[in-house]
Amino acid sequence: MDLTQELTYLKGVGPSRAEILAKELNITCQEDLLYYFPYKYIDRSRIHKIAELQQGMPYIQVCRRILDFRMEGEGRGKRLVARLADDSGILELVWFKGVKYVESRYNTKDLYLVFGKPAQFGNKISLAHPDLDVANEGNLRVLTGGLQAYYSTTEKMKNSYLNSRAIQKIVVSLFQTMNERLPETLPDYLLERLRLRPLNEALRLVHFPSDSKALK
Repeated sequence: MDLTQELTYLKGVGPSRAEILAKELNITCQEDLLYYFPYKYIDRSRIHKIAELQQGMPYIQVCRRILDFRMEGEGRGKRLVARLADDSGILELVWFKGVKYVESRYNTKDLYLVFGKPAQFGNKISLAHPDLDVANEGNLRVLTGGLQAYYSTTEKMKNSYLNSRAIQKIVVSLFQTMNERLPETLPDYLLERLRLRPLNEALRLVHFPSDSKALK
């Protein structure tokens, strides 16, 4: 397998994103992406009730449909607000930028897995600029299956919607194209003596660990 190929033709990249990845992270080929490791992992195995959410909690996720969208505030405080509800309470999702993108992408029909850090304003709990994924059967199983990798990005990348989640999706595409095993850099006897995983397996677990034990 030729990992020196440019990223342009990899699913989810294209010329524009390939240029940004090269300029911002010096990632110019598939091999660079393969060895661009996450800087942290967050456990996404639990889905919370809205009433459980409090300011100061780490990242959480809920799974609901959006009730409605509305614009609030003026000037710099102008923001798009979406409401979610379950039998325990109401949660607000807030966006201060990228409003047109949010309005064009999300709707009140689909079920979403919503991920973010809760904050309290007055008597309301909200998530600012959360991650939303359509919670279909296959996607829900993947997204709540364990640890999610987080990749370092720059402000320019985020402004181009090339955030950590987008990088993860591109990495998924890369692994889907890897039909051949990567050549080992260590001899078999050393892998066995040191109880090391094969290179393919090790790289896959770095990007998609099932749990914290898999990272050891």
